[in-house]
Amino acid sequence: MVQTIADILGIPLIRTTATDTTDPIGAAVLAGVGAGIYEDYEAVERFRTVDTVFTPNSEHAMLYQNGFEQFQALRDLLREFYRKAY
Repeated sequence: MVQTIADILGIPLIRTTATDTTDPIGAAVLAGVGAGIYEDYEAVERFRTVDTVFTPNSEHAMLYQNGFEQFQALRDLLREFYRKAY
């Protein structure tokens, strides 16, 4: 699933080892930046350990893009059909 999202978005995605604490750590860093404790959001790097990096597969990305374009074309055709029919 994560690989599919990386392919569709065209950006690398990172899964950390501590998936159960990701939300609280992110909230703490966000609060820390807001309070001036941390200069920027890069502080989160100190608190995470990378498990897997999902790099986009350009061949898959092209397939998803083609499918999305076909979906859009079909949607437009059906939209016109229903406008005329109803």
